[in-house]
Amino acid sequence: MRCLHEASLYDRNAFITLTYDDANLPPGGSLSYPDFHTAMNLVRQAQEEFVRVPADVRARFSNDPQKFMNFFEDPANRDEAKRLGLLRDPVPEPAPMRVQVVPDTNSQSS
Repeated sequence: MRCLHEASLYDRNAFITLTYDDANLPPGGSLSYPDFHTAMNLVRQAQEEFVRVPADVRARFSNDPQKFMNFFEDPANRDEAKRLGLLRDPVPEPAPMRVQVVPDTNSQSS
């Protein structure tokens, strides 16, 4: 009931359900506080990073971080991501250099 009341107070809201697959159920089969805390920190971090994206780019995705992430999951969007300034071509690794150590012929031995 409280969730519905809270949702009615805001134009934009979402419910987050944290679930485990059977192979990763925690002891007792319930969400532990550290797992919840970690998940909420990840959500907060993702929100903060999305806010740093320029407003015109966020608008392209209706200010929806999920639409933004879905866009990047489709390889067909690589060219548009580059045009939006969100993706750069990888910097090629420099070719290995050959290093040769030569004795110092100017040094004097005692």
